[in-house]
Amino acid sequence: MVDCSALAQEVDEALKAPELEAPSPEEDPELEAFIEKFRSMYGANLAAVLMTGSYLSNHTRSRDSFRDFFCIVDSYKNTGHIFSRLFHRVLPPDLYHLRTAAPDGHDVDCKFYLISVDHLLKATGPEAKDLYVLGRLSKRVACVYARNLGARALVTRALASATEQAVRAAASLAEQPMDDDSFYRLVLQISYMAERRLEDERKIESLFRAGEAYYRRVYGKLVDRMVEEGRLIRDREGSLVAGPESMGRNRQVKKFIKKSKRRAKARWPKMIVTLDNWQEMLMAKLERTHGIKIDLPPWEQKFPLVTGWRHYFRLKREGKIR
Repeated sequence: MVDCSALAQEVDEALKAPELEAPSPEEDPELEAFIEKFRSMYGANLAAVLMTGSYLSNHTRSRDSFRDFFCIVDSYKNTGHIFSRLFHRVLPPDLYHLRTAAPDGHDVDCKFYLISVDHLLKATGPEAKDLYVLGRLSKRVACVYARNLGARALVTRALASATEQAVRAAASLAEQPMDDDSFYRLVLQISYMAERRLEDERKIESLFRAGEAYYRRVYGKLVDRMVEEGRLIRDREGSLVAGPESMGRNRQVKKFIKKSKRRAKARWPKMIVTLDNWQEMLMAKLERTHGIKIDLPPWEQKFPLVTGWRHYFRLKREGKIR
């Protein structure tokens, strides 16, 4: 197994590279407005804030893109009433929509996940119950706030662990020889295999192009170690393919992906409760990804869990939902 502390240091240094650093408050005052809002909501309980998703890069950002965050708290104490605190412990993390005022006075929106330190470490470790958090945090992210150096170290340790688990899973799926960049794309694809998603192969390519320096540095370090261990084999042409031990886990990994897909679907009812604008966001993503605009009449908007299925099955037949 890769030395997690060494890998965490590599992740931390890679994220500090000039081309991958989070924008400064001067460059992005709206980002600072969100961080201040999170700090006012969670106070000293807030350990760190990670920024994820398409907004991180010009390669993936569009006019309708939302900022996506992970708010990491020491505990769920004082994060709402007792019912919501209990809710946090069922299939974490919980997803919320937040609107706040930007410095110039206009409203800005984001989505954010709320997760405790304990749940973060479990969800990114070798005993993770699914790929929901692990898959997201194995990609390039930005740590836009850390309470102190200890919180920063905790975050990078979790990111390193998530990355290692994702690369190991991808190694078990490398059934045919592929070059290094194709293998890195396979790692990025892991989380998309484990959920019903609107995105297609173009999303993987844009993600890779947005952070290829990071992936070649961090994923590459893991690949080199796994080649040394025989978990991956590099043939005479330089291509990578699963080693015997990794191939032995192929069926197990595929079962884990199916389990993750079921657990992701089980999160939908929670999201409908916690994400107050989920219909608008889903319609916007559909239009942004596939150019399909669906205008739901008022009567459908009142009963989306009943009327929405006809749209779901049509989009699935057309291959727009995977």
